[in-house]
Amino acid sequence: MFTSVVNFLENMTSTFNGEDPSVVDQTKIAITALLFQVIPIDGIVRDEEKQRLNQILRDDFKVSSDDLNALIERAKREHFDTGGLYPFTQHLVEHCTKSQRKHIVFEMWQIALSDNELHEMEEALIERTAELLGVDTAHPLLLN
Repeated sequence: MFTSVVNFLENMTSTFNGEDPSVVDQTKIAITALLFQVIPIDGIVRDEEKQRLNQILRDDFKVSSDDLNALIERAKREHFDTGGLYPFTQHLVEHCTKSQRKHIVFEMWQIALSDNELHEMEEALIERTAELLGVDTAHPLLLN
């Protein structure tokens, strides 16, 4: 798992070299918004899910606790302003590789499964996101 995160970051960094900082910032917001949406979708916000989101963002973006909270709050605001998946997924299709998009879906599965329960709404959200990102929707346990 750690290797995949390191590879993801290396690919993300190389993809963003020379990119407009606002594009990089918007990409982080889009990823965070998609990951965050998994947490409340089943109607129950669990600490395990929030902790997993925080860990993923710390690992992927190397942000401090203060920056992490600001990133999540900004992603929440943008999610509520847009009201859907499409603006975030469209941005990621334009600015991330297929491998990176697949990794985002994998991370969504990680959050959904962090409480040892998979709810129908979580599964539907992840499958729809994967479809919009143009990647496989396979459950992570089937990827090994």
